[in-house]
Amino acid sequence: MKKLNNRYFKIACRAASGVPALALLLTGATSAAAREGSSDEIENASGEIIVTANKREQTLLEVPSSVLVVSGETLRERGVKTFVDMAQQTPGVIVSTALVGGPTVQNFTIRGIGFDDFRPNGNPSAAVHFDGIYQGSSALIGGQMFDVQRVEILKGPQGTLYGRNTTAGAVNVISNKPSDKTEGFATLDYSSFNTVRGEAAVNVPLANTVSLRVSGLYDRTDGYLTLLGANGAGGKTPLPGVIPGNTDPGRDDKTAHSEFYGARALLSIDAGTGTELLLNLHGFKDHGGQAQGQPTNGSAPPYSYYGNIDPSRSRKNVGGSITLQQDVGDNALLTVLGGYEWMKSQFLWDDGSTARTFDIDYRDKVQQGSIEARLQNRDKGNINWTVGGAWFKDKISLFSTLDGADTFRTVFEANYLQRRESLAAFADVDFKVAPRLRADLGVRISNEKNRFSGYTHDLNPYGVSIGSLVFALPAEFDNKLSETSPSGRATVTYELSEDARVYGSVGRGFRAGGFDGSTI
Repeated sequence: MKKLNNRYFKIACRAASGVPALALLLTGATSAAAREGSSDEIENASGEIIVTANKREQTLLEVPSSVLVVSGETLRERGVKTFVDMAQQTPGVIVSTALVGGPTVQNFTIRGIGFDDFRPNGNPSAAVHFDGIYQGSSALIGGQMFDVQRVEILKGPQGTLYGRNTTAGAVNVISNKPSDKTEGFATLDYSSFNTVRGEAAVNVPLANTVSLRVSGLYDRTDGYLTLLGANGAGGKTPLPGVIPGNTDPGRDDKTAHSEFYGARALLSIDAGTGTELLLNLHGFKDHGGQAQGQPTNGSAPPYSYYGNIDPSRSRKNVGGSITLQQDVGDNALLTVLGGYEWMKSQFLWDDGSTARTFDIDYRDKVQQGSIEARLQNRDKGNINWTVGGAWFKDKISLFSTLDGADTFRTVFEANYLQRRESLAAFADVDFKVAPRLRADLGVRISNEKNRFSGYTHDLNPYGVSIGSLVFALPAEFDNKLSETSPSGRATVTYELSEDARVYGSVGRGFRAGGFDGSTI
C-alpha cells in the first residue's frame, strides 16, 4: 500500500532590472521578496483591477458580468499549476482532467454546464482563449499554463463577443507580455513521488521599440499508481494456435509517470504610427503513463490495478499567433488576431481488466486556424461600441484500433475525419441612459458547418471473429450539419455609488453541434 503523504519544497528567484530577489517558500508561506519586480501586475495606479472581459481594458467594477480574476502571482503563491488546481479556489467552476489522454486534456464545468469527451473533436461548453486566440479543442488548453499574468473566468452565456461554445461561459488566459525592462524569474518545486516542476522566464528589450520574452516549463512525476501485471492472464488465449497469447507487462511502480515540456516566445514590436505587433510562438510535449481506474471489488491493493498492457501516452503541440493593433483615426482601434495550432497524440488504454476486451490504441491529429478582427472606440465615453467578425476552421483525424481478442476473437479498427468551419459577425454597444444608468446591447450571428465521416470495421485477423454478431459492423458514417444561430445579451447597470453598482442581464450563448468521437 502506498501512502499519499505530501511533501512540498519550493525555491523562487526573481530579478528585475538587474536587482535579484531570492526567497525560500514552504507550503502556505508568502514572500514579499518573491513578488518584487513582478511583471504580472493587474491593478492600475488607483488600485483598481483591470480586465479585458469585454475585449477592451476596463476596471472590474465597470464590467456588467460575473467575472473571476486571478493574477499569475496569486497562482504561483498558492501552488496552482493547472486549471484543475485553480478551480478548487474559484466558486461555481469545476475543471477535470479526462481519464484518457493525460493532464493536458482539461474540461470546464461552469454553473453546472460542462463537457466530458476526451477526444479532441468535441465542442466544450466554455470557450478558452490564450492571449485572445480561441482553442477549439479541450486537448489544447492544458499546455500553456505558465508565465501567466492573469486568468479571467466569465460565468454565464457569452454569446456576443466570444460566441462559439460559450453556453457556460468563457475563460481568458493572458500571459506576461514583453516589456522594456530586463527582468526574469525562475522557480523550482519538489514534492511527493519525485515530482519536479521548474518554471522560468526572461524579458529582454532588443531595441527601443522591440522586446522579447521567452518562458518555459518543465514538469515531471513518478506518479502514484502501480501496475501489478496480468495476474496470471499472461500467455493465455481463447484459441491456442489461432489467437496469440495475451501479454503480461509485469510490475510497474511508476505506471502513471508523466513528463511535460512547454515553451513560449513573445516578440513585441511598436512600428510607430499607432501600429503594434505581438508575435507568439509556443509548443509543448507531454508523454508518460495513463491514470487508470482502480478496481472497487478489492481485488487489488489501494492505488494499484491489474492489466495486460502498460498504458502510455504521447502528445506534441506547436502553435503560433499574430496580434495587430492599429489606431484608426483619432478614437478607434482595429485589432486583428490570427492563430494556428497543430497537435498529434497517441495513447494506449487498458480497459480495466486483464482480458483483451477493449484494449485501445488511440491516435489523434488536430489542425486549426482562426482569425478575428474587431473595430472599437478607444476612449471610454457616453457611447462605447465594438463591431467585428471571426473565422475558425479545423481538421481532426481520429484513428483507433481496439483489441478484443479474448472476448470477441478479433481486432476492430475505427478511422474518422472531422472538418469544421465557423463564421460569425458581432456588434456590441453600451451607452449612458441617465447620469447613473447605462445599458449594453450585443448581438452575434454564427454559422457552423461540420462534416464527420469514416468507418468502424472488424478486421477479423484470426478468421474466427464474433464481433460482427455483437455489433452492427461494418459501420460506415458520413454525415454533416449546418446551422445559423443568433446569440447575444442585454444588460442594464445602475451606479449606486462610486464604489458600488448593481446590474441585471439576460443572455444567450451558442454551442456548435457536433459528433461524439469517443464511442465511434
